[in-house]
Amino acid sequence: MRRLTAAAVVIAVTLVGCSTPAAAQTAPPAPVVTHVDRVCAPIQFPYRPADVQVWWNCNRDPNIDRPTAGRLTWYLNAVVLNRIAAYLAAVDAARTTTCSGPGDCPALIRRVFNERGLGYQAEAAVRVAACESGFNPRAYNPSSGASGLFQHLSSLFPARAAGAGAPGASPFDPYVNTVAAANMVAASGWSAWVCRP
Repeated sequence: MRRLTAAAVVIAVTLVGCSTPAAAQTAPPAPVVTHVDRVCAPIQFPYRPADVQVWWNCNRDPNIDRPTAGRLTWYLNAVVLNRIAAYLAAVDAARTTTCSGPGDCPALIRRVFNERGLGYQAEAAVRVAACESGFNPRAYNPSSGASGLFQHLSSLFPARAAGAGAPGASPFDPYVNTVAAANMVAASGWSAWVCRP
């Protein structure tokens, strides 16, 4: 009798210890949340770093799935590539809106005049700039205050720069200086310059 009772107690304790509450047995498993399409908005092109950070914070779920991780990698690569592209575009823009002398200033002058429908005046503009400043964008006449490639008077240049779409620009900016000259040529020809084509 003692053996049976001890065995019954051991079996009873074992069964009670291994049993699971009835509520836990019937509850469904917790769903895996990925947030990919339901919660997190997709990043729109161009990919701004702030948008990527928001997207990353939204998708930084412990249950993130492999497709989401792949998308994250793709987006981060896209951000890096966009930054490189923006840098190269800025370098290219700087290259096409500045010049340093006779080697590259004539090309800038021709391009600006062609862009404004004044291609027929482009070679005349090159000759005037050669005469006025020798293609030196830093040229300055201390007696008159004439400055830059086309030797705009410093007192008149602020209004001309504003007309060129660059209010507050320096007369030593070769691009703005050339655009201002092109606008003047379109309005009244070469009469404002001492050097004539």
